[in-house]
Amino acid sequence: MKTAAIVSLAFALAASAAPTPAASGCVAKDNACRASDPVTGLSANQAQCSSENASCQGDCYDAYNECRSAPDVNMSYCASQYAGCLGQNPFGSDGSLVIKPAVKARSEENCVAKDNACRASDPVTGLSANQAQCSSENAACKGSCDESYNACRTARPNGLSANMAQCASEYVGCLGENVFEKRSAPAGAFGGLAIHSGSDIQYASVNAAGSTFWLNKDSSVYCPKVDGLVCSNTTTTQFLGGDNTLSLDTTVPGGQQVYIAADGRLSFTVPHSAYTGEGSSSTGFSIAQEGQHLQYQGFDFLACPVDDAYAVFAAAAMKSASEDCLGFAFRISETSAPAAWEYS
Repeated sequence: MKTAAIVSLAFALAASAAPTPAASGCVAKDNACRASDPVTGLSANQAQCSSENASCQGDCYDAYNECRSAPDVNMSYCASQYAGCLGQNPFGSDGSLVIKPAVKARSEENCVAKDNACRASDPVTGLSANQAQCSSENAACKGSCDESYNACRTARPNGLSANMAQCASEYVGCLGENVFEKRSAPAGAFGGLAIHSGSDIQYASVNAAGSTFWLNKDSSVYCPKVDGLVCSNTTTTQFLGGDNTLSLDTTVPGGQQVYIAADGRLSFTVPHSAYTGEGSSSTGFSIAQEGQHLQYQGFDFLACPVDDAYAVFAAAAMKSASEDCLGFAFRISETSAPAAWEYS
């Protein structure tokens, strides 16, 4: 049973077995804040309450991400602690977050705050802002955040793997917006490009070969020699889905599922088989960053060198990684190519 489902069940059982408990966590704090003053009778500052509640939920979400990124973590414990911190169960029956974490504006120096300030008219002269200059400065700010995020994900403090949750939290704080919030999956097939500025994997295609995925290595497609069977001439790797599950865009009966192997490797099934191996996971994929990036469990991917190519791993499933591995964002790219028969 999925961790979140366990938590959902625990909440449901508790509710049916006992009287409704007093509110706790962020819910209790928000209720207390929004109540009228019992002495003066004055109404609460609702805007301030909303801000404080967003901050509380943001702290809970940061703690949840830190908990589930720890080595040998008990995911059920992390989910339970997160629900307790919020004061409510944030998980749906399918394990997804139905209560979106609030985004904290950790600093007035983030890109959103700077851009808003830049675009406002001058309060003294009343002159309009230079919108083109604001756009340029905002792009530079986001670029600086991207560089810091990539540096954080590939750092090896004391020889240990980077704390991906901390990197993501700092990235959100730098930008001033939550780019990791889930988005709708693409309606059709899409390709994948690696994004890591200044590296030799920048804009490399994510390709399927040998039941796993690679950068700087050609896709491996196959068409059986069967009378009457016509296969497309597609040689690129294309995906379908992204809303919890992911598959390859193929026409072979049964399709080919994409999954994360026990060692964290991004992999795919062979035709006519659903076997993924012990300790693997075929759920947890999502679309984030305004529909631009594919992620696994809310995190990006790693590219680890193997000969002249890079093997692709899910950062969230890696307990340790070589110093040579590079963090990268899996950018979704549009494609109009027909589906391959199968990938081999």
